[in-house]
Amino acid sequence: MTLASLNLQPVLPEIVLAAMACLILLVDPFLPKRGPSVSYALSLLTLIALFVITLLQMDGSVRMSFGDMVVNDPMADVMKLSVYVFVAAVLVMSRTYLRQRGIDKGEYYMLALFGVLGMMITISSNHLLLLYLGLELLSLAMYAMTAFK
Repeated sequence: MTLASLNLQPVLPEIVLAAMACLILLVDPFLPKRGPSVSYALSLLTLIALFVITLLQMDGSVRMSFGDMVVNDPMADVMKLSVYVFVAAVLVMSRTYLRQRGIDKGEYYMLALFGVLGMMITISSNHLLLLYLGLELLSLAMYAMTAFK
């Protein structure tokens, strides 16, 4: 696989999501008072942007990338769209709970986005190794969210 044959268009939502999760991780410590609100807003805006990107990519074709390890077909697109909607609903509903417990921190939203990234990798995987990596990323983020205090 050469750089000329590398097709990043099918994995554009994953790239955007990873970049935004890292941005939230980097920005949050510098906004101590308003950090959680900024992280919350960035997380929701990221999910909305991913929804739009995935909708724009839906054309009914099957797109392969990374040596046929990543597949992006209509079923994967529908599953990704449902993940975005459900995670956005979870973030909106968990905001009150986090504030009441005094644990509303930006790390929570970063972990949620990395969990979404793991789900997206799992959905798009066409190879057992990539499936394993997606499940590991998802489970590590969920373990950290479970122990979050």
